[in-house]
Amino acid sequence: MKKEFALDPGGPKRLTVTYGWNLANAEVLLDGRKIASFPTKADFQRGTTCKLPDGALLTVRFGSVEGAPLLKGVHVIRNGAPLPGSAADPVPTWAWVFIIACAAIPVISVGGAVPVLLAMAGISGTLAVARLRQWSVALRAGVCAFIALACWTGFALLISALRPATAASGWNPPLSKTLFMSSSPDKLMNEIEAAYTAKGYNEKAITRIKGTLQGNCDRLEPKQCVKFLQTALLEIRNRQESH
Repeated sequence: MKKEFALDPGGPKRLTVTYGWNLANAEVLLDGRKIASFPTKADFQRGTTCKLPDGALLTVRFGSVEGAPLLKGVHVIRNGAPLPGSAADPVPTWAWVFIIACAAIPVISVGGAVPVLLAMAGISGTLAVARLRQWSVALRAGVCAFIALACWTGFALLISALRPATAASGWNPPLSKTLFMSSSPDKLMNEIEAAYTAKGYNEKAITRIKGTLQGNCDRLEPKQCVKFLQTALLEIRNRQESH
């Protein structure tokens, strides 16, 4: 993951924060030069304060978004003031209406990678627009409403496109089989373990299989890891169905 921030309103995004999907090995860079690092998730959540070349104090940590405690993000505070777009920048209360509207998509679909991506895109867009203080509240609310509507429209089109194909063929093609799978590596691992347990594999064999899958995942990007685990889960489920 990579997040970029401007040190001054309207200025260039000189500050970059990078971190893995597990929040480990996070780094803070100013103009491409590393000024802080967090080897572990706990270090990143605890945060640190460092002095910038201009003498300003910069605090960086990972935690709950101000005004939206259920969401997480990178807090960046410069001389006591939150940087725009960071998790320290408060979210207006009215934005929750649109955040919940987007978050409801994967709830309705009972999970799934594509619905989760739609929800994440909608929530991310809402958070960005809702905190554009240079815009009027009416304009920000209108754009947030459009974002939520676009996400739901995309979800409706997706369902409409899949339904005829599934009904006509009598079986689910690979896309529809993985579409509503979880996009969380941990949850996918748990589902894989459950599938192999149902297949009759012993605990030692399952542990070995999970270790191999995890080893492969560690060499992949987060999105590639999810796809890899979804394919592995699909394979064991297909084996169960064929027996």
